[in-house]
Amino acid sequence: MCGIAGTWTLRSEGNGANGGIDPSMVTEKMVDTLVHRGPDDHGIWVDQGVGFGHRRLKVIDLDGGRQPMSDPDNRCWLVFNGEIYNYQQLRDQLMLLGHTFRTRSDTEVLLHAYLQWGLDSLKHLEGMFAFAVWDRDTNHLHLVRDRLGIKPLFWMRQRNRVYFSSEIKALLQIPGFQPTLNPKTLTYYLSHYQSVMGDETLYQDIYAVEPGTVVTFTEEESHQNPSGTLNMYIARYWSLPVIPDHDREDRGEGYYKAKIRDLLARSVERQIIADVPLGAYLSGGLDSTILVGLMAELGVKPIKTFSIGFDDSQCNEFAFSQLAAQTFDTDHTEIGINAEEYFPAMEELIRFKDAPLSVPNEIPLFLMSKVLKKDITVVLSGEGADELFGGYGAILRTPMDYQNLNRFTGQEREEFLNKLSLIYGCPDFNDEISHFRTVYSWLTPAELSQLLLPDYHVHRNGDPMLQYWEQKFQPLWQLLPEDRILNILETVHLSGLLGRLDTTTMAASVEGRVPFTDTELLEFVATIPLEYKLRWRTPEHQKLAEKLHCIEITENLDITKYILKKCFQDIVPEPIIARRKSSFPVPLDDWFTGQYRDYAWQTINNGKVMPDVFNMLEVEHWFQNVHSTNYGLKVWMLMNISLWLDIYFT
Repeated sequence: MCGIAGTWTLRSEGNGANGGIDPSMVTEKMVDTLVHRGPDDHGIWVDQGVGFGHRRLKVIDLDGGRQPMSDPDNRCWLVFNGEIYNYQQLRDQLMLLGHTFRTRSDTEVLLHAYLQWGLDSLKHLEGMFAFAVWDRDTNHLHLVRDRLGIKPLFWMRQRNRVYFSSEIKALLQIPGFQPTLNPKTLTYYLSHYQSVMGDETLYQDIYAVEPGTVVTFTEEESHQNPSGTLNMYIARYWSLPVIPDHDREDRGEGYYKAKIRDLLARSVERQIIADVPLGAYLSGGLDSTILVGLMAELGVKPIKTFSIGFDDSQCNEFAFSQLAAQTFDTDHTEIGINAEEYFPAMEELIRFKDAPLSVPNEIPLFLMSKVLKKDITVVLSGEGADELFGGYGAILRTPMDYQNLNRFTGQEREEFLNKLSLIYGCPDFNDEISHFRTVYSWLTPAELSQLLLPDYHVHRNGDPMLQYWEQKFQPLWQLLPEDRILNILETVHLSGLLGRLDTTTMAASVEGRVPFTDTELLEFVATIPLEYKLRWRTPEHQKLAEKLHCIEITENLDITKYILKKCFQDIVPEPIIARRKSSFPVPLDDWFTGQYRDYAWQTINNGKVMPDVFNMLEVEHWFQNVHSTNYGLKVWMLMNISLWLDIYFT
């Protein structure tokens, strides 16, 4: 696992020798900000306006695999962050095609795969990756990101210069660049707590390479500009399969159980390969317990596992993680934390992320990564299981709110609408997308308009949030309503969780791996009918659900992640199988109505940039309204925003 950065300056822009920006200097400066991603080694290569930089965390082939790496003829140069899990099979295949290798590293395999197949090599790769290739023959710079966006990659263009990096902080080192807040993405963050919207970030002119995408830059000459112009092309090389439920052949529960078990076991087997100590997060939930169980079946000894929670027993899941650890005889570490550790880590993690945090449990994950780094360098984590197998029952059942409301008339409709208002505050049932926005958002458009100053009201020029969701839903109308949301969770929600994992692990120089995101598993699960993911307990329960809302339905009348639970019920303890879905507990309401109330307000109110962006009278009104829905979460969000704005925009 690593950090990468680089630049390409066309001849027309000049370089350090003739008054332009020196690519060697700027590459060195950028890569120096990424030491936490790669404390073990670093390298720089610069030639004719191209600069590549690399920070390495040694995981595979500790003595080889130095980067930037080139082929013997210096045709192509590569900087790569991630792991290619099938690199040994690809290496054998490439050797049969005449390639020779100097190292045992997956980096060299990736380079030779590109030399053999070009960008078609991407279809051969299984892993998590973000990399840049400079192809001297074609005069192309390719920026590539893995299918789900497990590994980050950002870029920025200034006229005929382009810069890229694993993290935004490196791009902020570019001489003369002053970051500017992006109002559209700020609104997206306040609504959904994600800092990247499509390819847009919270910073104007800084973009993300989207998952499953290649961004190519090339120099093209013309009569108008014989010295060359920098052109850019974006191509998607992979998308999650969209298969209507009526086109999915029902092959039976036994077949699905066997296939899922085999695919996930193979994914874990590939991902436990490392030349450094390895372990796993163990929350005591279904997903992490399955991964640890498979590690045990594969003979990993000892299995080092880690869980974290607050010292208050009501705010931890230690009873379940202890049960799982005992079941598989792991070398288990419990980490207890409190508010005195939590709040100082907030600003520290914001500086690593270059964005406000996404969810309150991001900080415990960061603190846990710091502790486990003393024992291991690679950790397996369960992200992806909920999105693939239907773990978010409440939001998956929200289409029934919309459907059930339309079944009622008169007084019954009025009563049901009042019931929904208690859940959502102000439900929007004009159409399915509007309803989804309501249930998936923390703040409504009306609340955003009250909270933000007029210069940051993005709805003055249409509704970019609505346009964004219409674009996401457009290819999904052939699916069942629940399947549409499942697809959105897999393609949008999951990317936020994977970004959280990358930040919290790499900040501590730890590599996080996610076996549930295996491509073959993803594509197979897309063929499984919905009823195997989200199953009614009985036909009677399904009928009863027609009069209830999603909260009353989920995990009472149905079974979430049905096939995954069935698949591993022989190794996962029954109390963990039977657990209701719950998020990591953080006692925000207790803190912000009690001992840490003044601290929270000082953090928000003393922010130097907050008054330039927010209506502080409305912010204070929010802060005083302790009985509002999600009060603690709203205060936490405003603290995050205030800290982030002062760090990056003062």
